[in-house]
Amino acid sequence: MVRMLPKKLLGQNFLVDGNIASKIVEALEINRGDIVVEVGAGRGILTEKILDFPCKLLAVELDRGLYSSLQRRLGDRKKLKLIRGDFLRFDLRLAAKEGNLKLVGNLPYRITGPVMRKIVGDREVIEAAVFMVQKEVADRLSASSGKKAYGLLSIFVQVYAKLEKLFQVSPKCFKPQPKVSSTVVRMTTRPIPLVKPEEEEFFFWLVKTAFSQRRKMLVNSISSSLKISKPELEEILADVGLDKRTRPEEVTIERFLKLASALNPEKPR
Repeated sequence: MVRMLPKKLLGQNFLVDGNIASKIVEALEINRGDIVVEVGAGRGILTEKILDFPCKLLAVELDRGLYSSLQRRLGDRKKLKLIRGDFLRFDLRLAAKEGNLKLVGNLPYRITGPVMRKIVGDREVIEAAVFMVQKEVADRLSASSGKKAYGLLSIFVQVYAKLEKLFQVSPKCFKPQPKVSSTVVRMTTRPIPLVKPEEEEFFFWLVKTAFSQRRKMLVNSISSSLKISKPELEEILADVGLDKRTRPEEVTIERFLKLASALNPEKPR
């Protein structure tokens, strides 16, 4: 039997705790006929748990050695389709031709952001996702205004999905043990995003501009970019319920939406 060693390049820390694996899969709430996509099957600890449910499983794994090992052990399972490749290039819309998808996986830190962007881009075919991520990332994804972790990533994800932190996972549950704790999160895509399609571009431009200088007051960080005088901008801020001394991390998503609507130069007045 070939021993599969973690590869630093891929950010691999293998989950080895079966109880945690069961909790992750249970959180996905798999029903008969569901199509589950596993992001990075690794050694297959989640894969085997998922196969206990009456669903179709598409397990994506980039590493050639891990894929070969999974193929030898589980390749004959009728409910399983093993796919060797990069999840970020995987066609989710094609996979969803028979129904919407549920996603699950242990995400390395370096691909968490790209995976979130992919989910948002394909959100129409994704029902829910349960991921294990670094605690720091989970804090950023779920943060609300006023929290240190609140920022562009928090807003980007929460505009399109509801996010819950489910439970923490100790470094002792992995081999090799990472230096940080992990958190399991559940994302449920919103049927209707918080921002209208025609307002997305300006809204996210505004949020990105505001957080590019997060320590500055909002009036200072966006007035020059929009070529609006500070007194005029202060009036607009007041109209949407914001003080002129407000900083970006203090602005809720709802207030950002109102502010974007008030400032959007392309919106009819």
